[in-house]
Amino acid sequence: MNEYKKRWQLKNLAKDRLAGNYSEAVLLTLIYGVFAIVTSVLSTVLMCSAEGENTLMRVLFMEINPSGYLVSLCVSFLINILMGLLQAGMAFFYLNVACKQPYSLKDLFIAFR
Repeated sequence: MNEYKKRWQLKNLAKDRLAGNYSEAVLLTLIYGVFAIVTSVLSTVLMCSAEGENTLMRVLFMEINPSGYLVSLCVSFLINILMGLLQAGMAFFYLNVACKQPYSLKDLFIAFR
């Protein structure tokens, strides 16, 4: 029968593998987080924008422009695909760290190679 590792064993293993590598892991996660926030804001602004009107007020009160809503749905779909590819890159980065393989911040964009 398979013996699974205990939670404390996995935590200790993860700490050992990340020892001295926190800066790149944090930076990679920060880059991904900033990109996610920017794309979310872009999608919201597209949904609420209208020509010649105060876009900020429309966003704050979520007054949806029908044509902007359709554009926002299309942009959101494309953003979700892009974010999924970036998540695969993050998983690849952390897998390389866990398996003691060479890694770099370029692993975030591995899906685009």
